[in-house]
Amino acid sequence: MTPATHPLESTWRDLERRLDAACAHSRAQVINDLNQLLRRFRQYGSETDWVRLVLEGTAPFAGRVALFSLEGGHLRLRGQRNFALPESLSFPCAQGMAFEAARVSADAVITLRTATEVTELLSDTNSDSRAHLFPISNAARVAAILFAAVEPTTDAQALELVAGLASCALERQANASQHSQIASAPVPAARAARLPAWADLDESQRQLHLRA
Repeated sequence: MTPATHPLESTWRDLERRLDAACAHSRAQVINDLNQLLRRFRQYGSETDWVRLVLEGTAPFAGRVALFSLEGGHLRLRGQRNFALPESLSFPCAQGMAFEAARVSADAVITLRTATEVTELLSDTNSDSRAHLFPISNAARVAAILFAAVEPTTDAQALELVAGLASCALERQANASQHSQIASAPVPAARAARLPAWADLDESQRQLHLRA
């Protein structure tokens, strides 16, 4: 006898199929969005454009972010989303231990949002609150740091990828003058075929030359 099928089994399988299809669609959408972001980074023309692209690129992956440039050991706020930071915010990188760690290591950092780690303005009274810090490099120098509050919808891997795209865009812009150095060298024009000098001699002299 064929065992009886539970009445909910077919419903469960249908839900599984729908979930798989939704996940596949979501992955395809994320990949498409990142490809579009890369194309736009390749074409940015000013610092304002670059900052806007970083903030827009992080939007699907974090609710609250702040972008700081790093100049001479000082961090300066360049843009933010869903924070209420003063636009003129600037502080020594060493004032926040997590920022300094990201600068020195040039690697992503996750930290508690305490005043010691991220400064008073970026701290949170909730003792469990955390934040991701992603350095954005231009060649060997850390040029900026992306700060993202950790929330249930925060996707750290996607944010790190966006920071990587932002780094590539900076390096590409900074090295624009060097692109010609790695371009394919022009193919030299074919040299005109030249006859040996003795080809202009008359027959008797040519034969004498050959015997010599």
